[in-house]
Amino acid sequence: MEVLCLLQPALKKKGFFLPMPKHSFRSSELPIPLMEPTAVETCCRLEPEPVFFGDFTPAIPLPFFQMLVGAKDEDFVRQNWRYSRRNKIRGFGQPEREGCSLRVARKALMIPSGFKLTWIVWLNGEVAAFVDEYNNSLI
Repeated sequence: MEVLCLLQPALKKKGFFLPMPKHSFRSSELPIPLMEPTAVETCCRLEPEPVFFGDFTPAIPLPFFQMLVGAKDEDFVRQNWRYSRRNKIRGFGQPEREGCSLRVARKALMIPSGFKLTWIVWLNGEVAAFVDEYNNSLI
């Protein structure tokens, strides 16, 4: 499961086009967040790939989003977790279960006038939901 937060115009209630984020990095890469202005993206999104120590690395906040909402680097917390390691020949040493998250304190966010937070939820690579901050479906 993957959940990605975005900014969207506050006026629209339904009929949003499903935005496709373009800022991403792979598990084997060092993320390089660019200052490129983007109206909707909040972070540099992970594209997981199999690597020995685990597929998941937390997303990186985009500098433009940080500037837009007035958040500082220290307001963001990147976390990842791994439980158990495989001991069979295939996948030896890889985590059995793992995940990651990027979070920011609500008090650190000043959402710009005319925007609202939205989330895209993917389940097994397919879009399962696109909702706003009030859990209203946007598709």
